[in-house]
Amino acid sequence: MFIPAVKEAESRLKCTSDVNYRESIEENNFLPLLSDREKDVLICVAKGMSNKEIAEQLYVSVNTVSTHRRNISSKLDIHTSAGFVIYALAHKLVLLEDIK
Repeated sequence: MFIPAVKEAESRLKCTSDVNYRESIEENNFLPLLSDREKDVLICVAKGMSNKEIAEQLYVSVNTVSTHRRNISSKLDIHTSAGFVIYALAHKLVLLEDIK
């Protein structure tokens, strides 16, 4: 399930000597399915935040965070937090050192 994302991340790392993961989200062509808020939630999950912490940071309810996570899972066909982390790394949404 994670193999394509891992292989993609490895190939990107091998192809560049100066990897800049902080590209703007708008320039990332791999995320057209996700809304801006879903991208925010995905980044927070990848950073190891709990639903409650995400809700506090984004000023929404825990139920809203759960709904966003469910929508992300459905759109990307990823069903674990580890899968979210791999996806976020592969698509340059977070730096490796940002992950807890």
